[in-house]
Amino acid sequence: MPKKIIIICLVVLLALLVILVGFYYSSNKQTLNGSTKTLAQIKQQADFNIYIPKNLPKNLDFSESTISYNQNLLTYTVNKNNAERLTLSQQIKPAQIDINYFNGLRFETNIGKASTNTNDSTISTAIITKDNVLILITSPESVGLDNIKALINSLTTL
Repeated sequence: MPKKIIIICLVVLLALLVILVGFYYSSNKQTLNGSTKTLAQIKQQADFNIYIPKNLPKNLDFSESTISYNQNLLTYTVNKNNAERLTLSQQIKPAQIDINYFNGLRFETNIGKASTNTNDSTISTAIITKDNVLILITSPESVGLDNIKALINSLTTL
């Protein structure tokens, strides 16, 4: 009988250990090539500066839990009024691309040059930052250019 109790206790302890390790790795971690990494670790892995929103208008919301990073492509979402989703992707700017590659309304931002275009009820915006990061933003047309500009103006490097 004591041998069975020891085995049961060991199984329970092992199960608790697995649960605790799971909680530890699930809190404030991001996915990177199938393994768990923090945002700081993603920053170290990326070959480019990472831009995230700070001080967004009240109708826009960003959560670090939406960040995904794989093979030098960073993506995340920003929500407008918890209903409409803006999707951002970031990567090193390919050598052959400049802002003239993108059709649409061109404008200067605090981080670089942008071009935005509306097509099929979707707003597509490309930003080439001063440090050669290509940021692409897609959103429903109903989000509006003012909100996209507010998002761009809130982007800062980690």
